[in-house]
Amino acid sequence: MQKQRINWIDSVKCIAATIVFFTHFIASYRSDMGVFWNTKPYMYVLSWITGKTGVVFFSIILGMMAYKAGKRQSTSFAVYSIKRYVYFVCCAIFVNIVQTIYMMCAIHADNSIIHILTSSLLLKDDIWPTFWCMKFFLAGSLISFVNGSFEFGVKECIIEIVVLILLGQTWIAICVMGSAYDGLLSMTTKVLSKFPIRMMLWAGCFALSPTTESDIGFLIKGILALVVLLLIENGNIKALLNNPISAFVGRNCMAFYLIHGITYLTMSNIIFKRFDVKNTAAFWAGGLFIYIVIVLLSVPVGYIINKMADAVWSILPRTEKEKNEDTKR
Repeated sequence: MQKQRINWIDSVKCIAATIVFFTHFIASYRSDMGVFWNTKPYMYVLSWITGKTGVVFFSIILGMMAYKAGKRQSTSFAVYSIKRYVYFVCCAIFVNIVQTIYMMCAIHADNSIIHILTSSLLLKDDIWPTFWCMKFFLAGSLISFVNGSFEFGVKECIIEIVVLILLGQTWIAICVMGSAYDGLLSMTTKVLSKFPIRMMLWAGCFALSPTTESDIGFLIKGILALVVLLLIENGNIKALLNNPISAFVGRNCMAFYLIHGITYLTMSNIIFKRFDVKNTAAFWAGGLFIYIVIVLLSVPVGYIINKMADAVWSILPRTEKEKNEDTKR
């Protein structure tokens, strides 16, 4: 799928992906460090460094970009929804095949081709657990696209979010929060241009950040993440994030997310057979090395998944108008 790139947004995705990797890495090999997440004053900062926090930012940014895509009206809802579903299915097929190979080599488990295809088509997480959020991503992005198509404002988006919360769809609600971003930006730009107000809001984001994981906590984190994005766009941090290196990593964040678990499990088993995982220097050096390897692998993996999605899309029946839209893009 063609996307309009925004460097600072891609850099935020890079930070989110990095947080996801290192929190999973620490939890797997140095769970003793978890005490800092429950100790004051560290907990107020570290509450932002959790795997679910990364997913919160992914969700809101996905909602933001889906809303913008709908607002541009460069494609129909049918085309967008099919392309989005095909892309997620291709992600699922890729990661489920890789995970099956890993399991066969590591623990002699087996998944049939039918199981892989069924799990992938239904966007299930029974083969690869970190795929748990994809159904929510799909639903949230489609709702956000519709919101953009009708140019819904903040009030309409809030009503949708409340309804989704009442229906128990916390993560879809978080994704739809991204729909309200453009409206909130236009409403708050004048206020957020004042440095003291930005500083107070930054402090508030850390002070109010939930330190335990629950649906209510994720919703609060979603609201705070939305505030953080507004603060970034209206502050000096945006200039720092408008750099090509972190933006490059962020562009491949989906591939990074898909392969990070299998890669660090495989490489850690090799590295920590030679070095003591309790050695802090060796632990962080090993983590940084594995992180760099995942970043490099995410480029060809992202390319393969995009080509898979394009190939599937090309054989699906389409109208002449849809074919012309693809030709223009």
